[in-house]
Amino acid sequence: MVTPGSATVAGEDEEIEITVTAEQEEDGYRVPNTSVGTRTDTPLRDIPQSIQIVPREVLRDTQSRNITQALENVPGLVAQGAGSANTRDYFTARGFEQYDALVNGLPDRQITSDGNIFNVERVEVIRGTASALYGDGGNGSVGALINYVTRRPLSTPFYEIEASVGNDGFYQGTIDVSGPFNPSKSALGRLIVGYRNYDSPVEFASAGTIGIAPSISFQIGSRANLIVEGDINILERNNASSVPVVGTLLPNPNGEIPFNFNPAGPFDDPSNITNGRVGYQFKYQLSDNWEFRNAFRYNFAFDELKDIFATTLDADNRTLNREGFFTDRSFNYYLVDTNLLDRFTTGTIEHEVVFGFSLSRFDIDSASGFGLPVASVDIFDPVFDQNFNTEDVNDDSLSTTDVAGLYVQDQITLLPNFKLLLGGRLDFSENRNTDRLANTESRQSYQFAS
Repeated sequence: MVTPGSATVAGEDEEIEITVTAEQEEDGYRVPNTSVGTRTDTPLRDIPQSIQIVPREVLRDTQSRNITQALENVPGLVAQGAGSANTRDYFTARGFEQYDALVNGLPDRQITSDGNIFNVERVEVIRGTASALYGDGGNGSVGALINYVTRRPLSTPFYEIEASVGNDGFYQGTIDVSGPFNPSKSALGRLIVGYRNYDSPVEFASAGTIGIAPSISFQIGSRANLIVEGDINILERNNASSVPVVGTLLPNPNGEIPFNFNPAGPFDDPSNITNGRVGYQFKYQLSDNWEFRNAFRYNFAFDELKDIFATTLDADNRTLNREGFFTDRSFNYYLVDTNLLDRFTTGTIEHEVVFGFSLSRFDIDSASGFGLPVASVDIFDPVFDQNFNTEDVNDDSLSTTDVAGLYVQDQITLLPNFKLLLGGRLDFSENRNTDRLANTESRQSYQFAS
């Protein structure tokens, strides 16, 4: 008889014992630590906030193609349409609108152009306010705060190619290359390139996006580390407009409106959205207890949007009136953040204190026109005339917001299982608006504490 874990060799009475050992891998869905709630690497159990992390394994296993899909299983977040051109993913969190986000723990104004996440390692969501560390005015949203952690350079060679296809002309691919530049592995690099294209069952509606994300990491001696990274995303898109109720949900004497009918019609020059960021994060270990950290980020976005929308249906139930919209808009966001981390004890009580300051500037330069006359179209025999006057500007403005912030936080360990987190922030802000059409300027200043 052969027992489990043994084998018998033919012609011999001697048994050979075979022992198989294996080490169970840690669950890839479990991320025990995060820095998004405290600005320090802290176990989730020690942070008195509701934080949910969507790791890379979940993004891969669910085949999440954009931010909305990545966050669809996070309670309390509801995806929203992103304005007239629907070019960005926004959310409501606990009933409050969530526009801005964090990238690698730093405020970011233009993360979600078409929800591209080709270089995202994981997504962290703090439910509730986080203004004590990140400020108000969007970066410390009341409902929730989303932090996108990007893929960083690896110390071992890594090569990966991913590709997928689907219906309605969908296909995407990603190339990810990383590794050391030198034998000592003090200089590391990573380059990620992604492309995605998708059409729609609705005619003329399509989009294509390409993204490039390089990053370099330098270990300077035994105490300093510098990471320089950036990315750029370019999106070209033609949108679909809504169709009348009469002919879809309600009867139309002329017949049913074709399912693939798009009142917006075709465009020779599709909407173009370009956005990206570049910056660095520097850390220096001053001593065993003191750490200096400095970061800079520049965000940019350029929108050239052109679209047509259906408005009213004439009495003949087939002539559909339309109006045009266009915008030429640029965003620029500059941020410098510097802080010190100190670890010390007072008696038996342990402290981990972060105190620092941040400076930022955010400007929006926009010229747009809306409600512009466009030729109507016969739903059942469409001949599209896409011309409308893009010189008819309804809004031409420049808005600039400067913010200076001071913050402090203390993680206090009273007992191994009893910890206290205290923090606060004070922001000084000034906003300047210039209306070029009305030839007026306005300015307002305010401060807020949290």
